Amino acid sequence: MRAIGKAVVAAVATLSMSVAAQADPAELEQQGDALYASRGIGTNAQDAIQAYQKALAMDSSRSSAYWKTARGYFWLAMQQKGQAAEDGFKEAIEYAKLCVEVNDGDAGCHFWLGASYGKYGEVRGVFQSLYLVPFVMREMERVIVLDRRFESAGADLALGRMYYLIPEGMPGDVKGDRKKAVQHLRMAATLAPDSALARLWLGEALIHEGERDAARPHLQAVLDGPDPRNAVPEEARAKAAARALLGKL
Repeated sequence: MRAIGKAVVAAVATLSMSVAAQADPAELEQQGDALYASRGIGTNAQDAIQAYQKALAMDSSRSSAYWKTARGYFWLAMQQKGQAAEDGFKEAIEYAKLCVEVNDGDAGCHFWLGASYGKYGEVRGVFQSLYLVPFVMREMERVIVLDRRFESAGADLALGRMYYLIPEGMPGDVKGDRKKAVQHLRMAATLAPDSALARLWLGEALIHEGERDAARPHLQAVLDGPDPRNAVPEEARAKAAARALLGKL
């Protein structure tokens, strides 16, 4: 096992004594899922991570518990800034790496590894982290092969956003591509029509390409989605962004 994961394994192992008389790993993972579903409330996100870690303390072969732990740290890091965010993404990366070691064929391992590296790079600064872009893209392309619908077509969503945001005239091998961006974002919106981010980012990309009429229904779909009061915070932010873009059309 790589050295980078040893600290994580040790931390998980310390929980084993406290879970011997508790629910089995599958039940603990289900508890974590229920908590994560309402992650914007109180300490639910942290409690979900603890449930997944307890499941791993009982069964270290559960790849889903590894990537769900990575997902939890990823979400918490998204709510932070600066060093706190960087540290959170590092935790997510370590759990995702262990996940790949346990089960290379699990799309969740690769998705959250790529996503965590991508956001870690953003926190460190774009120009300091361009070397990570090909790695992130490879991980997302692996997800497409394993399970293209995973995380609401998250791999196509991530690739589309990357191709959209990276300047097309960048030197070297890392280049943006607006046509590829639209292709991936269209696929994400097709596979996951209820994804607010897929609709939002596709609408934004279409506007940039001069296809304002094509963008409008995607942005309107975001506004017509679930009530923000009952949604996770990122969905509420997507509504605000879609409303702003529609106001400019």
